Amino acid sequence: MHPDVYDINEIVRKSAKVVEIKGVKSSTATREQRYLIHTEVVMAGQAWNIRLTLTDRSEMTNMMLLGREAMKERFLVDPECKYRLNDI
Repeated sequence: MHPDVYDINEIVRKSAKVVEIKGVKSSTATREQRYLIHTEVVMAGQAWNIRLTLTDRSEMTNMMLLGREAMKERFLVDPECKYRLNDI
């Protein structure tokens, strides 16, 4: 993975046990099989485990999307704000 979107020469290799292979419908309505892993997220001074599906996002603007299940009961999303993180 590339931890810095502005420096694609920096590569970090990690491994994780595949929990399952899951059918997912992408935002373009394309169905694909994705590997699902468990991993830890650290944000706003909090750390918790999430389920994460893996896909190639190299052609997309955002390298990762954090879904509502991963943020459930931890964060409130305000669509008027951009690049702001406050825990609740």
